Amino acid sequence: SVQQEDLIFTIKDLIIDNSKAIFFYSIENKGDHKYISVHEFSIRGQQGERVKAFTSFWSFPEDLSVERTMENMVTSDFADDYEIPDKLYIEVILAEFESEQYSYEERTILPYSFEYEITVDKDLFANMTETYQINEEVVIEGQRFTFESLNITPTRMALKVNYDEDNNKQIFSFEDLELVDEKGEV
Repeated sequence: SVQQEDLIFTIKDLIIDNSKAIFFYSIENKGDHKYISVHEFSIRGQQGERVKAFTSFWSFPEDLSVERTMENMVTSDFADDYEIPDKLYIEVILAEFESEQYSYEERTILPYSFEYEITVDKDLFANMTETYQINEEVVIEGQRFTFESLNITPTRMALKVNYDEDNNKQIFSFEDLELVDEKGEV
């Protein structure tokens, strides 16, 4: 937790592996703030370099004069084959809004930041990737594709699908796809 003036920003939990980091945080209002949200969440490595990741968060202003504390999360998807540094340096900048309407014209970026140093124990997730070879061809309405493999890490599952070049339609998504284990459990 770091307190700046009358706001406390806490990184409560972190789930991390070789492909993604999920930061769970809270913002506590000890003053008279109302609508607060994350404006910027930057991640740097030991040398000050930006971590090669796509960081996203949905942070809509919540009325902290009522609940006094809000919780949310930030996700960072690391670039393929990126070597995660042993330490991550996080900087968070908050914005305050006039109302819950989330208008950028009505926001005030707060003049301070919340900074954290997080040590990453890569041994904890070094051997946590499991790969299952599936190699099953499926035909739906004359369209062929092969489910090749499933990669499972603590933060995600990635299903590798190969589409037959002779298909005459494009498949954009699988609406009713379920993963079922050897016991038949979804």
